[in-house]
Amino acid sequence: MITAKQAYEIAKEWMGPFALVSAGYEIESHYIFLREHNRGKLWTDHASFWIDKTNGALKIVSAIPATKEFEMMQQGKPLNLHDFS
Repeated sequence: MITAKQAYEIAKEWMGPFALVSAGYEIESHYIFLREHNRGKLWTDHASFWIDKTNGALKIVSAIPATKEFEMMQQGKPLNLHDFS
């Protein structure tokens, strides 16, 4: 099992240097982090990074809200991102 902080670090690494983690959620099987990407002066949510709790495997879900994934995420427990900084 990995911790939420470890999952946050995995997500940040995959998001790249110009991205900001805007929100995080915990569901039974995954930690989920939303990415905001700096495109000029606009910041837009356009991807979520799902980190498997058991092995740290990454699944990227594009175009949030994707219905099934968005519903699962909304049922999760919000994470306090300030705990990871």
